[in-house]
Amino acid sequence: MKRKIALIMAMTLSLSMAAGCSGSSKKDKGQASEASTESLDDLFGDIPEEPRPEKPEEYVKLGTYKGLTVTKSDTTVSDKEVDENIKSNMAPDIVEVTDRDTVKEGDILYISYEISVDGEPIDGYMEDEREYYLGENEFAFLKKDIDKDLIGKKVGEQFTLKNSFVDDLADEEMYDYDDYDDEADALSADDLGEAGLEDDGEEPFEEGEEDEDAQYAGKECEVTITIDSINKEEIPKLSDDYVKEYSNGEYKTVDEYRKSIRKDLEAWKKDNAEQEAIQNLFDQIIKNAEQIKDFPTDMVEQEEDYLTDDIAAEIEENMDEDQQQAFDEYFKENYSDFKDIHEYAVYSLKYTCVYDLLVKEYKIDPTDAQIKEVMEDTYAEWGYETVDDAMESIPKDEIKDIVINDLLIDQMKKDNKIVEAGK
Repeated sequence: MKRKIALIMAMTLSLSMAAGCSGSSKKDKGQASEASTESLDDLFGDIPEEPRPEKPEEYVKLGTYKGLTVTKSDTTVSDKEVDENIKSNMAPDIVEVTDRDTVKEGDILYISYEISVDGEPIDGYMEDEREYYLGENEFAFLKKDIDKDLIGKKVGEQFTLKNSFVDDLADEEMYDYDDYDDEADALSADDLGEAGLEDDGEEPFEEGEEDEDAQYAGKECEVTITIDSINKEEIPKLSDDYVKEYSNGEYKTVDEYRKSIRKDLEAWKKDNAEQEAIQNLFDQIIKNAEQIKDFPTDMVEQEEDYLTDDIAAEIEENMDEDQQQAFDEYFKENYSDFKDIHEYAVYSLKYTCVYDLLVKEYKIDPTDAQIKEVMEDTYAEWGYETVDDAMESIPKDEIKDIVINDLLIDQMKKDNKIVEAGK
């Protein structure tokens, strides 16, 4: 739910995850800073205007919001969690399978191939020693998936398959970057930076430009393939040498690296526990608040539309295309506290009212000096080099919302008790 407190939680947790649990090599830290800026861009770049009651006191009356107690979640880091984090950071090596020579489902192959139309090999559709992951339909430009045809074949075996090019071969979305000498050639100049690529000097593919491959769209073809080798992913052995190389010399031993990972995980868990406790405290305040008047039907309907769009964007952002769920199924799994979008919308409006009433009750209206002070404390954590960079990049209204949120949280923490787990 993209509310004030939820917004600041999402931002804080995304930054902590980017900077705190990444494996922490010097190179990684630079990447974490970049990821932080991207996270902020995601949060501030496309937040639509949401419906909100102009006079929240007409609908909701604050109940008890002082003297409450919430308990933080456990922040203990186990050896297993350290091991799992280290393993997740270790990129697997591709190693050759030597105990068999027959292809099985899920293998990683190196293949050499050549595609012909009317007996003539096509330039751009031939490669030697191409890495090919079975199960991922890497030749999406062909109508029939060839993966099943590769299973059971032997290393060194050459064979030819009948197939056809897809009818929309000219569609830019069908391009396989492996068909280019450099994947940057497939992108327009405007898209290079967004994709994290540099201009290699080659002419990029221009949208609407005639593509010579279009002449093969829908045509029958022959795919001649040789299985060069069968391979698998293998996690490298954790050793002092590996740690030195992985961390660019920042850590010299496995023990040093494990201590660093544990420290990062502990910091992340503490941040997470703090944010969860604040949210749980706010949830209590909402429960204590009294609904004195129903929200107008049109206001609830607008909120339903807003939340529906918000959740739809959430589904698209968080899930791969082949994993995307139907809206109702996703809502049921991830918003199980509510029976439907209507109930969620009513709660969401109450949430907004309580928030705005608390801001009014505490007379929170940050000055320019307070806003700049907050930015001076946090701009570096958000991946900006200077305060001015942050102030220019983040919309002024959003900066003010952040400061209001910070001041409200500080006041809530003063007036209530947040205790450590087990106490």
